[in-house]
Amino acid sequence: MDSIGRGTWYGGESAGGWYKRNEPESFAPPPQKPKKSRTGMKAAAVTLCVLILIAATAYIFSDGGVSSIDPRSTAEQSDSSAGSGSASPQTASTEGSGIPRAETGTGVTLTLVSAADKEELTLQQIYSDCIDSVVSIAAMVDGSSGYYWGTGIVMSADGYILTNAHVISGTVSVAVTLNDGRSYEAKLVGSDTVTDIAVLKIEAENLSPAEFGDSAELSVGDTVAAIGNPLGSAFVGSLTDGIISAIDRSYNMNGSIISLIQTNAAINEGSSGGPLINAYGQVIGITNMKLVSYYSSATIEGIGFAIPTSTIKPVVDDLIAYGAVPQQPAIGITGIGLTEAEQEAYGSPSGVYVATVTKGSDAENKLQVGDVITAVNGIAVASVNDINDIKADFDIGDTLTLTVWRAGELLEISLTLYGMNRTY
Repeated sequence: MDSIGRGTWYGGESAGGWYKRNEPESFAPPPQKPKKSRTGMKAAAVTLCVLILIAATAYIFSDGGVSSIDPRSTAEQSDSSAGSGSASPQTASTEGSGIPRAETGTGVTLTLVSAADKEELTLQQIYSDCIDSVVSIAAMVDGSSGYYWGTGIVMSADGYILTNAHVISGTVSVAVTLNDGRSYEAKLVGSDTVTDIAVLKIEAENLSPAEFGDSAELSVGDTVAAIGNPLGSAFVGSLTDGIISAIDRSYNMNGSIISLIQTNAAINEGSSGGPLINAYGQVIGITNMKLVSYYSSATIEGIGFAIPTSTIKPVVDDLIAYGAVPQQPAIGITGIGLTEAEQEAYGSPSGVYVATVTKGSDAENKLQVGDVITAVNGIAVASVNDINDIKADFDIGDTLTLTVWRAGELLEISLTLYGMNRTY
């Protein structure tokens, strides 16, 4: 997404930022020594940071317990998206947006088609088959001559368009331009800040919708292609290719989690919201993020991300039906599963370290930063994924019993789940 008129190419602090800086995680119980400014160490530091990132993503999770009443700070406010990506991807909130709203409850849903029995296509065939399903998006910023530039995907012949929530965050109008040059003013159907997905609607007919595949069928090493509009209108409809580098890459962005597809296909600013396409010409993800180094302004090449269709479908269906994603039951924490090395270093048992506690939740007066949750309802947990698996069987208002290690003592704490409102 281009932040023309706001911020810098790497985003700065503006809402239009897009790149994810490869920053150390917020959880660091022992304060680290200040880094010395030694030019000779920079290359090694960047490499080390990437290695830490890869290792960290295996165990860093949030509870998903954020709600609209949850001012966990901007760094923690939504289980959002990647995408916007300034120094780290901004929370993809569309709150305060002046974009006109579209009708909901139309009965339209997103269909995923299996790739079984389909024949692989050449890159030329993929581009030819998919380019008319890719659109350009220009979202105007309120009180400014600037706009955000992004990419979108035609979902239906009658004008439903998918893109990233961060592409339209804080804007007042959106223009969608088709591959043939026709331009339409779009209305906002709905936007989910957690998954970084937005649905737009234009008044058009006989468009060329993309075919959406099932990301659950992907394997590491599969060939993929991306089509987008890097750096704005100068490079509209650019094709890049690569492979699936990792699947279900759980990524901690500003204290919030999203599960992403990792790819080495080149993804650049302005490509946000564009399709990641499998070898059969099916969209299996929406591109939304890449990394830059924490230690310099250089990008880290070959590490890009896309939201998988297995995540996209239920969110899109909810947005079209209701204009929002229904509230989710939440405990009200962000946490980190402790490694064996961390357990030994800090003298704690296996469990989930509580990194933040949500204001307004039942956890606010019962849990503390530094607590380690070792079990939920008597079931041992080692990651926030474990907690979420248990929590999935409960509803808002239900009570969970947490076993918590605090300062060498084990406590039994009962918590009531509250409703997390994830959307605009």
